[in-house]
Amino acid sequence: KDVEHKIGALGYFRLTFSFLILSIFFQQFIHAFLAQTRYRDTTLHMIGVGYSCVVFAWMTWISLMTSGDSLDFVFFKVPYNLSPFISLVVTQMIIPRVDFVGHLSGIIAGYWQGWGLNSWLCDYWLTQVGIWTIIIFVASMVWSGKQVKFVEVCSLSEDERRQLTALDSSSTQGTSFV
Repeated sequence: KDVEHKIGALGYFRLTFSFLILSIFFQQFIHAFLAQTRYRDTTLHMIGVGYSCVVFAWMTWISLMTSGDSLDFVFFKVPYNLSPFISLVVTQMIIPRVDFVGHLSGIIAGYWQGWGLNSWLCDYWLTQVGIWTIIIFVASMVWSGKQVKFVEVCSLSEDERRQLTALDSSSTQGTSFV
């Protein structure tokens, strides 16, 4: 709440979207790397679902922006910038089937943003990334055969194709259909 007040609603949205895109990128990169190792069978059937990668990215980014010595974590003190890793381990212990790679990618995205490694990502490029992400997402849904309510894909029979070809060839000869 304090962060949104300090950076504004648009800045909050911009950072959240950056965290989402970066964490997806890092998650895919880590899974591609793991697919080349002995964890191939496990990682090929792994699906990351949810928003927790962005929560871990925010936690990491805020920990980098926080001034102070350390965070009191149950029985010991943890430096603020390492607290996301402690949260990752504790979350993994409490919920063993949680997506470790997704949360780790959120932490990497938070450090990436906090250290200013994507300072080149201005509003123009962020908008472009957003538009292309939506286009690729919808296209992949259509190509995979999923039903997308606002996109209609129809397949034509051979008879319908011949009729359309005949209409097209006759229209090029000056015939007009109204």
